[in-house]
Amino acid sequence: MGHRTAWVAGMAMAIALHAAAGAQPAAPPTPTATPAREALPAYLKTPSIQHSVLKATTFRVATTLAQTAVLSAATGSLAAGTVLAMFDSTKSAVLFAINDYAWDSFVPVEPPKAAETRFDIAGSFWRNAGEFITFKPVDAGLRFVGFYLFTGSGTTALAWNGLSSFATTAAFFANNTLWDLYEWSVRQDPT
Repeated sequence: MGHRTAWVAGMAMAIALHAAAGAQPAAPPTPTATPAREALPAYLKTPSIQHSVLKATTFRVATTLAQTAVLSAATGSLAAGTVLAMFDSTKSAVLFAINDYAWDSFVPVEPPKAAETRFDIAGSFWRNAGEFITFKPVDAGLRFVGFYLFTGSGTTALAWNGLSSFATTAAFFANNTLWDLYEWSVRQDPT
C-alpha cells in the first residue's frame, strides 16, 4: 500500500467514524450522586477539553524528549533534530487532544461500580487501542509529509517515521494507561 493510499484510507476511516457517530456526543454516564462523586474535579464528571490537553501535555513531554534524541542522531545535528521534534510535538499534541476529547464525548468511560476494587487494565487497554487506531494513521501520515518536506527523500522520511512511530506508540499506551489508573483511583468512593 502506497503512502498516499494509506493516508487516504486513514482519512476515510476518520470521516466514516465521525459520520457513524452522527456527530452527536453520547450522553455522559449518570451515576448516582454520592458525596465522594460530588467532590470529584469537573473533568472527571463530563468530557473536558482541559483534561484532554493535560493528557496531551504529559504525552508530548515524553515523546518530545525521545523524538529529539532519535532525530538529532538521525540528522547529525541537535538543532535539526530539535526543529523536527518540535514540529512533530506540536502536530501530535493538537491531534491527541482532539482525538481524546472526541473519545470522551462519544464513548464516555463508565465510573467504577462500588464493588470494583481493582483497576480494569484490560478495559483500559482496549479503549486505548481504539483511541490509538483513530489517532495513529493521521499522526503518522502528517509526520511522514513533514519529514519528507524536510529531507526531500521518501526513504529517509519513511525510516524516521518508523522510528518515531515506535517511540510514540509506546508513549501513547503508557501515558493513557497511567492516566486511566489515576482517574480510577480518584473516582473510588471511600464510603
